[in-house]
Amino acid sequence: MPLETNPNYTVFLENTFRDLVVSSDVDTLKKLSVMFNALANEKSKAQKTTNKKKKAVKGAKLATFRVNDTTNYEDDDDLEFDEDY
Repeated sequence: MPLETNPNYTVFLENTFRDLVVSSDVDTLKKLSVMFNALANEKSKAQKTTNKKKKAVKGAKLATFRVNDTTNYEDDDDLEFDEDY
């Protein structure tokens, strides 16, 4: 089982990073905070674009399904058409 799937993985990372930077100065902590926030934003954007691509694929599948419509249109023979275009 990969570590990332373990339910305690996040707690482990939080405690490890806290122990690593507890003696750091404020400027270093701010730099790390900016770096982690930027990483979180990049991951969020990547996830959103992945979700949009999945939705677009689902939409295409639905359109393909509609093309394969097997409705019987034989009853439409009684429609009158003008040939005087």
